[in-house]
Amino acid sequence: MKKLFSTRYSDLSFNLSMFLLRIGFAGFLFLDHGMMKVNAYEKMKDQFSDPIGLGSHPSLLLALFAEVICTVLWAAGLMTRLVSFILVLHFLTIVFIVHGGTALHEREMPILYLIVSVVTLLCGPGKWSLDRLIGK
Repeated sequence: MKKLFSTRYSDLSFNLSMFLLRIGFAGFLFLDHGMMKVNAYEKMKDQFSDPIGLGSHPSLLLALFAEVICTVLWAAGLMTRLVSFILVLHFLTIVFIVHGGTALHEREMPILYLIVSVVTLLCGPGKWSLDRLIGK
């Protein structure tokens, strides 16, 4: 019972937590958002949201880069802090520009992705990552 309320953590629990965050959030982001955009690319390229004034097609390409390429790297723990930074920028844009005027409950998912992106930016990928293997 004492361990249940302990404020200590082990390296194992930290690294497992970072691994599960990366794999879980990257997996859902890739499958639910990235692949949806890949599959609907032709329909979306001319009508995609243009939050920063680049045009619909370039904005879609940037979203695809973040939600497909960056999430694969994020899950693998490769260039984790760089891709986390890109994802932070991506989700800040979604939360405050794309959905800026909507109710908080409608922005819940991008806010959660933003929080996890910030956590991995600050904490890094943990030991179970390609970054760690390459860093050896």
